[in-house]
Amino acid sequence: FSYTLNMFAQQFCTTPKYLIYTFKKNYGITPYQYLCQKRVEAAISLLKDTQLPIKGIAEKLYFANASSFSKAFKKYVGISPNEYRDRS
Repeated sequence: FSYTLNMFAQQFCTTPKYLIYTFKKNYGITPYQYLCQKRVEAAISLLKDTQLPIKGIAEKLYFANASSFSKAFKKYVGISPNEYRDRS
C-alpha cells in the first residue's frame, strides 16, 4: 500500500506544503527522508536476519525496484546492500 503525501496531510487536516514545513522544523528532515531512513533500517534487519534476495527486500519495503533500493541504501549506509550483507 502506497501512502501519498496528500493522503498523509489530509489525515492531519493540513496541506502537504505545511506538513513538510512542520515536519522538517521539528525533525530536521522531510517526511520522505524520514520514510527512507526507516525503510533502510528495516532493510538492515532483513539483510542480517534473512536470505531474501535484494529484489525481494526492495519489494517487501515498497521500493520501486532493486536499483532504487540499492541507491537509497548506499546513500544512508555508505555501501551497497550486497556489501553490507557480505560484511555482516
